[in-house]
Amino acid sequence: MRLRKQDVAERMAAGIEEAGGQPVFVPLEVGGLAQWEAAAEAAVDASGSLDILVSNAGTNEACSLPRIGFGQWNKAMGIDAKGPSWACRSARRS
Repeated sequence: MRLRKQDVAERMAAGIEEAGGQPVFVPLEVGGLAQWEAAAEAAVDASGSLDILVSNAGTNEACSLPRIGFGQWNKAMGIDAKGPSWACRSARRS
């Protein structure tokens, strides 16, 4: 798995800790339901509840609909549509 912007995540975690919180950082592929469920479970295991969910992933691949390939379409739908849906579903069940 390629973790993008780990330095940003680490700075955010440090800010949460400075404010007295206990961040839980779980890298995942946003289009995968099982990974979202594991992330929600990790948050609950660490703190007893999941109070805030930030689902901030998105793609930025410009391509017109008539020209988009099947692979690009699946990637975009996995990140932009399935990802937020799986995130909310997993958070709700935790």
